[in-house]
Amino acid sequence: GQSWRMARTLLAEDGVFHATVEEFDRVFRAVAGWSVIAELERSEGDTRIDNTAVTQPAIFAVQIGLVARWRAWGIEPGLVVGHSFGEVAAAHTAGALSLEGAGAIIYHRGRLQDETQGAGTMAALAMPAAEVRAKLAALGEENVEIAADNGPQMVTLAGETTALHRFLAELQAADPDLFCRFLKVDYAPHSRKMEQFRDAFVGSLRGLRPRPPVVPMISTVWAEPVGDRLLDAAYWYANVRLPVRFQEALAAAVQHGFGAMVEMGPHATLSGIVATNLAALGKPRLVVPSLH
Repeated sequence: GQSWRMARTLLAEDGVFHATVEEFDRVFRAVAGWSVIAELERSEGDTRIDNTAVTQPAIFAVQIGLVARWRAWGIEPGLVVGHSFGEVAAAHTAGALSLEGAGAIIYHRGRLQDETQGAGTMAALAMPAAEVRAKLAALGEENVEIAADNGPQMVTLAGETTALHRFLAELQAADPDLFCRFLKVDYAPHSRKMEQFRDAFVGSLRGLRPRPPVVPMISTVWAEPVGDRLLDAAYWYANVRLPVRFQEALAAAVQHGFGAMVEMGPHATLSGIVATNLAALGKPRLVVPSLH
């Protein structure tokens, strides 16, 4: 949900938000050598916001700034769930990662994924995950994978570009009304394309010192509560490589009594998907996006 102008008014006018982003910027500059705030303040003609090495830390900064803003209003999370690299902000919010640790993860994650650009793409598809797996198996397609199981009728696919185009063309030939949309990325997270940087990524996080969460957190890698387990370097590689089990994680949240959810991000990217999942589970659609 990134855009070149995201959260710019908050950054300029809200002291709580600005102070939180500024603190992260200080930590991040020590690791990356460049400023997230400077990237957020670039003009539309000069923006690099769609470059994944910039996208991920920029969205992380917006996410933790929003958490601080909600908390300053007295709204505390009873539980957190993160989608893909959103798990880094979720883990920090839960107290499982220091700001320095989260900054290292989000920097190296974006940096290494940026090196895989041109190696694949992603698409959203309105189809149950089980049906997608069956169709991939029937076609013998090994170069396309489910990157995220987002809901009863929505998955994200990732894989080699030609193979993904071919697979979706096969599906649309059988059902011309089938919804599918390619995403604005030229790499393939949550697929075997990520295996090439496993050792480099885990090695770059050798100094990570995770802690048990203070706020309960449901992992979208495990699709169950984190509990007292530590989210170490191996976990964060799994977060890059394995599919996002978002639908199962939301079901686990509901089982723990949560039906009201606030989206922490620059746009209402997941709010509709969350509402659809809650409705399918028989829960009211009480979902609040922070920003549009």
